[in-house]
Amino acid sequence: MGELSRDQYRRLWAVTLNLVAPGAGLVMLQRPWAGISLCLLFALLSQLALWGFLLVPTGASQLGSTWAALAAVAVWAFAQRLAVLRGRDILGPEARARIELLRTGAQEALERRHFGDAHELLRIALDIDDEDLQVQLQWARLVTLMGQRDAAHRAWKCVLLLDRCGEHKCEAVGAIDGLPR
Repeated sequence: MGELSRDQYRRLWAVTLNLVAPGAGLVMLQRPWAGISLCLLFALLSQLALWGFLLVPTGASQLGSTWAALAAVAVWAFAQRLAVLRGRDILGPEARARIELLRTGAQEALERRHFGDAHELLRIALDIDDEDLQVQLQWARLVTLMGQRDAAHRAWKCVLLLDRCGEHKCEAVGAIDGLPR
């Protein structure tokens, strides 16, 4: 078996983390509210089930604890399903192809100076995967050209975070330094 690509490694890590803490993998896969909500719901239901099984006297009914345990298992299974589907959505080959198509369309729109079209295409690409370096780089260039100082500053900072090889560091630092204060 060969080396894992960055996307395969990210998907594997997210799904593995999600097995331990249901919802945590969804946070890694850019669904923070769904992930946090499922994580909290699982924790609450698990605590209720444990409390009922361990602290309630043995003669009392265990029906509430049983329902809480079953609901926690259902939340866990639902979180696993969502993580697998989301990982496939944003990290699969079809998603990469969609992102590349959107980036190409945005580049063509930029060359024609149609900033609105480029903005819309890059927003869609960022919704698919906001950790794609090339999309973030195009986004940073676009919002800089559009004069959106705060958005440009955030975008260039994101480029710096995603650019592990430092390939775009000079451009990003120069752009941040060149932004109006």
